[in-house]
Amino acid sequence: MLLFPISVLASDVDYEMTHYHIVGDVTSSGDLNICEYIGQDGSFNGYEREIDYKSLGGNFAPSSLSNIRVYDYDFDTLKLGREYKLDNNATNGDSYKYFIYNNGDNVVIRMYNKANYEEVGYALCYTFNDMVLVHSDVAELYFNAIPSGMEDVLEDVKVVINLPSVDNDLRVFVHGPLYGNVSRKKSDVSYIEATIDELDSYTNLEVRMLFNKDLVKDAKKTDQNEVFDSVLEEEEEYATIANRQRDKAKLYDTVQIGIFVFNVLVIIVLVIRAYFKYDKEHKISFDMEYYREIPNDYGPVVLEYLLKKNVTNVGYSSCILDLIDKKVITVEKIADKKNDYILRKSKNIFVVLNDYEEEILNFLFTEVGNGEMFTLSSLKDYSSKEKTARKFLTHYQKWQAKSIKDSLKYDFYEGNNKPVGSIVILVILAFISSFILCEDHIVLFVLIVMLSIIAVIYLSMITKRSKNGALEYKKWMAFKKFLLDFGRLDEKQLPEIVLWSKYLVYATVLGVAESLQKTMKIKLKNIENNDLTISDIYFANYLINNSIYHTVSNSVSKAVSISNATIANSNYSSGSGFGGGFSSGGGGGSIGGGGRGF
Repeated sequence: MLLFPISVLASDVDYEMTHYHIVGDVTSSGDLNICEYIGQDGSFNGYEREIDYKSLGGNFAPSSLSNIRVYDYDFDTLKLGREYKLDNNATNGDSYKYFIYNNGDNVVIRMYNKANYEEVGYALCYTFNDMVLVHSDVAELYFNAIPSGMEDVLEDVKVVINLPSVDNDLRVFVHGPLYGNVSRKKSDVSYIEATIDELDSYTNLEVRMLFNKDLVKDAKKTDQNEVFDSVLEEEEEYATIANRQRDKAKLYDTVQIGIFVFNVLVIIVLVIRAYFKYDKEHKISFDMEYYREIPNDYGPVVLEYLLKKNVTNVGYSSCILDLIDKKVITVEKIADKKNDYILRKSKNIFVVLNDYEEEILNFLFTEVGNGEMFTLSSLKDYSSKEKTARKFLTHYQKWQAKSIKDSLKYDFYEGNNKPVGSIVILVILAFISSFILCEDHIVLFVLIVMLSIIAVIYLSMITKRSKNGALEYKKWMAFKKFLLDFGRLDEKQLPEIVLWSKYLVYATVLGVAESLQKTMKIKLKNIENNDLTISDIYFANYLINNSIYHTVSNSVSKAVSISNATIANSNYSSGSGFGGGFSSGGGGGSIGGGGRGF
């Protein structure tokens, strides 16, 4: 999605509401002068504000709505800009225009200012006439500053209501989401400020104020009721209910964090327990730094299983190299082709082969070659076509199965003991914890999911070598160190040169073949000055300088990857019957309304 973003046409509506500030001034006549400062960012034609001041609020509803104006507004400088023009013919694509129409009893102000992924600020100003209700003891203002009909999520919401002068006994109550705040303030006049970072769509924010009725001496809307005590009693009940909800939310929040901590501790305990019981290697009394002899003669394929509990294309290529070393296969360099070789099957084979070696010989010489020989380039070509790539992959999987079966008889690993119970516990706990945390604690939710996935993967992949396997592993690691330090040894300390090719076979599986080849080349130049037979020198030089080991390994690796890629790129199966690849198987306050962008 990041690399290939979806292009949106300029006419598409895609925006968010970045600010929604309301400033109201109570006048001495009981009117409420309001300016709504609206921030809209994105691609749109404008914003539409719908005001319902008749059907809601009862005695708290204003007598009329008047003095509507619209301005451009800059949220950086907090200043009014250009005044919009009232135009009943305004349409999408226009800017700095607005028109007013009635939707039933509601008044709709449609403001036009076309934007293409930019922020626009509107200042919508108007007056609610006779908004304040004067009782016999106090004056009361009660209205929906932000009505429940707003269709957008509003960011940075702030409501400020100024009184005509100072009132030290001002009381204020705001009804809305419990994470908002309201405070009384005083400068030249008394005022209230209510803020909330984000207000969900279709969520109202209701303001109720009690203040000295002498501040609105000219107000026309009055009654003879004493309401101060009853309002405080009513709001106290609201506050008690809200505080209970907050206490429950805090308790739930504590429980959520506790569940997260508990889950993390369970993960740690289960992983540590699994490590010591199922993963930690046996202590073996073997402390040799170097092991100069090849530790065992079971071959490079079995060695790879000992190291990884699996056999891969590395083992496959090392198996070919081992057959070359055993003289079962002979190698000839193709003179006019770089890094290409002819591999021939020896006519007189006196070596007893196992099942996976037979599998390789039969396939390479019968399927890839002509029965007697094949080239490395033909192996790559064979695996690059879908039809033959499937045959190669099938053969490779058979070879893997036979190799693993042969390796199992050495009992390198303990039985298939897996911490299944721990995995089940982790999955259940992760599911429960994620469900509880996903809504309120997204960071903790992501953390617990990631930790659980990592832990389950670890527990699922745990293997532990037997005592025999651990001993063999240590011997081979000591042999690997010997190969790594091959260049540091004096020529007199080196083994017979006829063994070097065998070392390279195992070095391929141990991952040090390339460095060992370079070292052997250097050593070979020094040895050539001694009285060694030409045949030994030629044999080592042939294998090393012609890079047969690297070429075989590279060819097999590419053959396996190409085979997988060729099959993976074939068409997916379809269950709809419209085509595709083959598939396997068968058989309370006043003022309502809303707002929206367009």
